[in-house]
Amino acid sequence: MNSIKIKDDDVAITGIAGKFPKSRNVQEFASNLFNKIDMTDDSDERFKKFSDEFPHRSGKISDLDKFDASFFSMLKDQTKSTDRQMRILLEYSYEAIFDAGISPQTLIGSNTGVCRYIKSGACDAALVTSCHIILTSFMFENFNAMKMLAIDGISKIFDEDSKGFVQAETISVIFLQKLKDSKRIYAHLIHSLSNNDGFKIEGSSLPSQEIQQKLMTKFYQDINFDPREIKFFEAHATGTKLGDPQEVNAIDTVCCQNRSDQLIIGSTKSNMGHSEPSSGLVSVAKIIIAFENNTSN
Repeated sequence: MNSIKIKDDDVAITGIAGKFPKSRNVQEFASNLFNKIDMTDDSDERFKKFSDEFPHRSGKISDLDKFDASFFSMLKDQTKSTDRQMRILLEYSYEAIFDAGISPQTLIGSNTGVCRYIKSGACDAALVTSCHIILTSFMFENFNAMKMLAIDGISKIFDEDSKGFVQAETISVIFLQKLKDSKRIYAHLIHSLSNNDGFKIEGSSLPSQEIQQKLMTKFYQDINFDPREIKFFEAHATGTKLGDPQEVNAIDTVCCQNRSDQLIIGSTKSNMGHSEPSSGLVSVAKIIIAFENNTSN
């Protein structure tokens, strides 16, 4: 076990950029994490509060309307008709490539993809992007009707007093390259795996401990690694009474049986809220911050 071998054709995260609640970049996000800053607030700059029966806090990013159109050679009318999320992703994609030590202009005409495996040879580099901005109250109202949001505005992950999650906005971008092409390396991507159990009587919104255990067990078997050697586990945990126990019990079963030390576990949801489709890359950003500051073990 634990015989992971790194090869030149393996994939690495070589660039990162992002914007998070109360954090204009990854560096400010790191500072807020280390200083235990609550990155949510109760401002109503997105939409007005409905009543005291609705959660009032969320994690919001700033300056949504600011965009340097001339830098990207975009006309005024073109800029106005472009989705704000796309404009922000354009900015942070550029920044992530630059962070990898590459001039973005040199990628023009190159074999660079978006969200595709590099190992397959389909592309030489890839941008992985995510963006979640809450521009209307539609999803807010629906989640609240389903009793999924925390009325007190606090995501209490792995807590018996948890009442649900808090919504959050974020933009996250990472740049991937083969190790042999990298100028800097934040992390090696050893393996990835996914499954789902959506086709069931309980519905897709109820997580399954069994399915998560199977996924983690298969993952560590694939890479020939003893899960008891994991030092830090960044979980999805959102602060819901249904989801968190399923996940933490799966982690305990796979990673904590007969281990010689404690497993450190965490989730960014308790710091900034749940950015839903973007939450995975937020967790990646947190792991990179831990690596860079030698706090992952």
